[in-house]
Amino acid sequence: MVNILISGYYGFDNIGDESILRTLVSSLREHIPDCSLTVLSHNPTSTREKYGVEAVDRMSPMAILRAVKKCDMLISGGGSLLQDVTSSKSLHYYLSIIRCAEFFHKKVFIYSQGIGPIDRPGNRRAAAAALKRADGIVVRDERSASLLEEIGIARDKVVITADPVIRMKKPDGDVGAEILRKAGVSLDGRLTVGWAIRERDTDSRFVKELLRSIQMMKDKYNAQSVLIPFHYEEDGEVCRHIAAQLPDDTAVCLNEKYLSEDMLSIIGNMDLLVGVRLHSLIYAAIMGVPLIGISYDPKCTAFLNSVGLDKLSTKENFTAELFLPEAERVLETGKEQVERVEVHMAKLSRKLDTNEKMICAIMEKSRKYTMQDPQNNTEKKDKSGVRTAGAISFVFLLTLFAKLLGVVREMMQANIFGTGIDADLYTASYNSTLYLFTTMCYALCIAAVPILTKEFAADRKRGEKAANNLLTITLLGS
Repeated sequence: MVNILISGYYGFDNIGDESILRTLVSSLREHIPDCSLTVLSHNPTSTREKYGVEAVDRMSPMAILRAVKKCDMLISGGGSLLQDVTSSKSLHYYLSIIRCAEFFHKKVFIYSQGIGPIDRPGNRRAAAAALKRADGIVVRDERSASLLEEIGIARDKVVITADPVIRMKKPDGDVGAEILRKAGVSLDGRLTVGWAIRERDTDSRFVKELLRSIQMMKDKYNAQSVLIPFHYEEDGEVCRHIAAQLPDDTAVCLNEKYLSEDMLSIIGNMDLLVGVRLHSLIYAAIMGVPLIGISYDPKCTAFLNSVGLDKLSTKENFTAELFLPEAERVLETGKEQVERVEVHMAKLSRKLDTNEKMICAIMEKSRKYTMQDPQNNTEKKDKSGVRTAGAISFVFLLTLFAKLLGVVREMMQANIFGTGIDADLYTASYNSTLYLFTTMCYALCIAAVPILTKEFAADRKRGEKAANNLLTITLLGS
């Protein structure tokens, strides 16, 4: 059994990251049938139910520590985890988990990540220090590999594949069609355009240009637009705002959270997908839907280039006048675009098997090393014995020091108070209390150690509860 711990931006209802986790879990189970998977999640209960894995709270230090100590390998999985554009806090959060795994001598694998941007010098040094000790590094694009080389990671240590979501299987389109009908979208041959945007400011220039673009598509093609929030918490408000600003039959906003397979099915029912979110573009490519990419981050441009396309514009430079001619062109040549993208997607999908092959090789090498090198096991036992002997010696020296202090106390007491009957009575009363307390402590140690050892072996939580109860009773009694 191989215990694998997966770290990432999971449990936040972000369709892109949830899609990464789904493909990662299914692929690991396919290639390593005897693996046990644990995920660090914002919502452990939901993650357990969705993916059938163990899950722990990603913000609980003790839960993370126990999960790291238990695992054989940490996978820092997918997405743009190691970057400081969002904030330095998220970068150091993921690096701290990597460093924790390295501290406990666990295998560390970077799984098809998009690295960067990492702009601050201190953050670059921290990332380099952690990643240099990783057992395997796989990135999803050339830009990420170049950044790692800039910060000091040897290029031959880095493998380039693709985004894990590319490997998702096409679902049945009927599920998405039913969701769209319930939301008020008519699927009767009318041109349907999906919009997967990334914006929080309802009054931004970008939103105003989107409103104009949607209205132009309605005027020219009688198109109905569907606002699709890929990250419901971040995108939902702006999507609802845009739909509310337009006539009733112009735009519909999807107002529910969906599983990644359902969202993929929804995208499959579009005639054109206009995407800002990276994984909306990947979904369109998987489902064979003509697409137009608006880039808010270099990762979007990198993916579009990897499937033979280019971005329409950046989010900051987007205008309705720029969009309409591109929409006309893509609608006219959509079949050719889809065929070209399919060829590239097939190549990228085959590359992704590199992740699991490397993971299997790393774990197999570790297993053989442990089995074939008994000297290594002997050394570990010797080190453990040295640590135990050191602890015993330390306790012995402390006890000896305490006894010597006791002798000094007796000498000072005799020198100051003399050796009369009063001093003898004081010494007797003091020692009687001390002997009683020492006897009780010895008795508790002799009785408690085997009991607590048994409780901890059976169930850690039960052992902790028993230890707490014993400590409470002892303190109250004293």
